[in-house]
Amino acid sequence: MPIESVAFDSYKLAAETAKVMITASTGIIGLSVTFSKDSIASSKSRWAPRLMAASWVAYLLAIISGVALLENIAGHMHEDYLAQSVPKAIYGPSILLVGKVHVLSFLLGTLLVVLSGGLALRAGAEKLPLTWPLLFNCYLEGFAARQPSAVPTNIPKMDAPDRAAIGLALALGTLDRRLGRTPLSEEAFRGEIQKHLALNDMDGALTRYP
Repeated sequence: MPIESVAFDSYKLAAETAKVMITASTGIIGLSVTFSKDSIASSKSRWAPRLMAASWVAYLLAIISGVALLENIAGHMHEDYLAQSVPKAIYGPSILLVGKVHVLSFLLGTLLVVLSGGLALRAGAEKLPLTWPLLFNCYLEGFAARQPSAVPTNIPKMDAPDRAAIGLALALGTLDRRLGRTPLSEEAFRGEIQKHLALNDMDGALTRYP
């Protein structure tokens, strides 16, 4: 096989590797941003969100350096083609330097994502507090037949009694609206929801709510 062909194949291999890393970096950033809101942000670990944010910076650097690497490769291939010489620029200092930054930043980003996820799993999710004002707001939102804006999005991180109380407050509000009743006051709401919890053998579930 001619040495020119081997050299140009090296160019192509380096370019394809850079494209794969750029695509992977972009995808990992998108997925981690989407899922970190529920898993990383609600974790008890203080370092998990910080490491995840650092990984985004590393992946962003990998994307930028990857694009720069592709431009370097394209430019050197064009120069070698015009000069009709044996391509040697694949070992040039500019390509090697940008290539090293590209690979190392991608590996660093991957390591930081793994560490962030590990810390989040080890620390566990922080359970959300539930208060009477929040429950009453859920009742009012249910009465108005709107999506409860004040209900935490990560309800699964809450205790079962908390989730039951939120669901009950929404259901009571919806029921009162459909029956054409006047919305309960906060004091009347407390008595009503405690009565329903007692009927479902969950009395005392709200005693810890401030």
